[in-house]
Amino acid sequence: MHTLIQDLRYTVRMLLRNPGFTAVAVLTLALGIGANTAIFSVVHAVLLRPLPFPEPGRLLWVTEVIPQFNNAEIVSGPEFLNWQEQTQVFAHLAAFDESGSYDLTSRGEPQRIQGLKVSPGILPVLGVQPELGRAFSEEEGGPEMHRVVILTHGLWQRCFGGDGRLVGQPVVLNRISYTVIGILPKGFQFPRYPDADVLLPLALNPVEERTGTRVSLVQVIGRLKPGIRPAQAQLDLDTIQQRMHRSGEPARYPFAMQVKLIGLQEKLVGDLRPALMILLGAVGFVLLIACANVGNLLLARATSRSREMSIRAALGADRWRLARQVMTESLLLGLVGGALGLLLAYGGIGSLPALAPAQLGGDVLRQVTVRIDYRVLAFTVLVSLASGILFGSIPTLALSRADPSESLKEGGRSATTGLHPSRLRSLLVVSELAVALVLLIGAGLLIKSFHRLLQVDPGYRTDNVLTMAIDLAESKYPQASQRRAFFEQLLQRVQSLPGVQSAGICDALPLTGRSLMVPGLTTKERASELPGQGPLVGQIWVTPGYLDTLGLRLLGGRAFNDQDAQQLTTVIVNESLARYGWPRQDPIGQQFQMGGTDSPWLTVVGVVGDVKHEGLEAEAKPQVYRPLFHVNTSRFMYLAVHTRGDPMTMAGALRTAVATIDRDQPVYDMRTIEQRLSGRLATRRFNVFLLGTFAALALVLATVGVYGVISYLVTQRNHEIGIRMALGARPGDVRWLVAAQGLRVIVVGLCIGLVAAFAITRVLRSFLFGISPTDPATFAGVSLVLGLVTFLASYLPARRATRVDPMVTLRHE
Repeated sequence: MHTLIQDLRYTVRMLLRNPGFTAVAVLTLALGIGANTAIFSVVHAVLLRPLPFPEPGRLLWVTEVIPQFNNAEIVSGPEFLNWQEQTQVFAHLAAFDESGSYDLTSRGEPQRIQGLKVSPGILPVLGVQPELGRAFSEEEGGPEMHRVVILTHGLWQRCFGGDGRLVGQPVVLNRISYTVIGILPKGFQFPRYPDADVLLPLALNPVEERTGTRVSLVQVIGRLKPGIRPAQAQLDLDTIQQRMHRSGEPARYPFAMQVKLIGLQEKLVGDLRPALMILLGAVGFVLLIACANVGNLLLARATSRSREMSIRAALGADRWRLARQVMTESLLLGLVGGALGLLLAYGGIGSLPALAPAQLGGDVLRQVTVRIDYRVLAFTVLVSLASGILFGSIPTLALSRADPSESLKEGGRSATTGLHPSRLRSLLVVSELAVALVLLIGAGLLIKSFHRLLQVDPGYRTDNVLTMAIDLAESKYPQASQRRAFFEQLLQRVQSLPGVQSAGICDALPLTGRSLMVPGLTTKERASELPGQGPLVGQIWVTPGYLDTLGLRLLGGRAFNDQDAQQLTTVIVNESLARYGWPRQDPIGQQFQMGGTDSPWLTVVGVVGDVKHEGLEAEAKPQVYRPLFHVNTSRFMYLAVHTRGDPMTMAGALRTAVATIDRDQPVYDMRTIEQRLSGRLATRRFNVFLLGTFAALALVLATVGVYGVISYLVTQRNHEIGIRMALGARPGDVRWLVAAQGLRVIVVGLCIGLVAAFAITRVLRSFLFGISPTDPATFAGVSLVLGLVTFLASYLPARRATRVDPMVTLRHE
């Protein structure tokens, strides 16, 4: 212990005596360790820390998938009821469904809140008890409608001031009075729907569900009994499904279904796991480059201190004692760099929520808290110690092979700067360049992919279009004629506003995730095919002005007119549907069915270009547009307005137009099409930003490493350069002599990096659009840029070498 304290004191004195070296080393390490700590804290919160529910490992997401349609998930009410009644492996099984938005008008200004309909067992499944009041009873989950509601803690505080007397009192949702029976605990967020403000009972009628009178679509979560494994639960539900089919219960879908069980945490994480692993690998590479740079600094410092170490050895210090002194210095640097990196990570974690788009990670990032806890702190300490050992082993290795007698000899300078340290420094720079090239190529692929995505034609105009959602209260607009009158009047008022070029109403806008997919497409030519063999077709109900407002290209036929609102069978199809149904014919005037043989035959009057309804990267699917007001008008609609100038300047006028018709009717989700598209691209943009930032940091560190090594070599070869110039060497010869040494290192590093990148960038395949993970242009372009930048870094010391005065150098020697 006494010797260790001695080493520490000596190390602190040496580091304080060289503040420049210490600052550069600590800052370099802090950048690498801080980036690793920040990303690991996210990985730990999302992938390693259990969900905030009791025994979360027993929670499963229970669903059915359709292999025919890319494993699309769907669970019907009858399936859930059968599982709930017959399962032997689940302690609790509960269903829920997003019930949409509600107007809360019981106190103060009307507010728009989000609701979920849940079966009575949902809180026992999650292991949650209300903070106040009670959960839903089994009776309240029956076929009779019960006007009861459970509020989240946040809504209770926000809208009711945390009034403990609220339980048992009425609140008004969509102009209907509900009785509050419970308040959920603070911090509770519902899985997949963390924005839900209220829970209402999901009333399933077993008779109607099983006879097909009314079939609900639900989502299901189950809690396994203690000791039951997921494989046993899978077998149990498969057996229930087989028993149901043998009983002769009618099939509800014209396609095969398969039961699928997924851990709840895995379901919430979704596609975020590979993205986090890639980022963790990227910051790991940055740390390796930082360690290589600090190792180079320590190696250069050890070379300059070789005479000191030789004197120590001559006075009796053995190699282990000297190596321990060097390793103590390295570990101390690692810990100090880790401490500073922890501060940088703390700031990064604090700003991450502001930088990260809301869509990133889907549900799980909104359900967990990213923080630095004792596990993250332990990770930082381990990384700091490992980094210290890693870069400290380099000068230790050089020291163990050095010959003390050579350093003590007069003229031993050349001995101290022998071949072995030079090779070590070159090897470190080669590794830096290889790792930096991998990161830069990965970032280059993402950037090029993102640029390709931005060039995709969405099929609709993205400028000067303002959209908003309207959800009419069922209690005030129970009849279809009332809803139709509201929307017709609203459309007339909006179209007459100054600055409005056109306006339209629809039930599903692009990029909103709302679109009714109808199976069973059948054309006259394919009437013999069984229902369900054709593709799923998106169905959108629109007013005549919608196509012009969104700027959809009319490729053939005509657009809707006012008379089409009275026609039941007039439709417009998109290009994909026309190609599928009538590949070698004119689609205008053709007929087809959707949803089975009992459906009416629809007549095509127009063809429009494909629309990227689900996002720029998604394939356009067959789409059919139908005139809106000839059938029962839905309560929920979107209004789209094409303006002459900035669309947001029309926001107030549109709200006024709605309030003129119904002053209690709120509007929400008011955004331009450009904002919706930007939101869809936000996650990709964020990924490009993060990986690009780490790659840029790697480029800077690698460039500094090359510059440092070549500068050091120039300093060590001053005597040789002075002699060469005294003997008549030209400046160009000297520059090439020095630059060639750097060029060899750069070429080797780039070659190794290209091979590594060719193997590693394949993990980016799922994140790319329109390019291959081994895109030759990206590989060549990034290699050229890195080669030029690092060659410039090696040329600057070479140019400085030509300014050496031979007389000064030789006199000094």
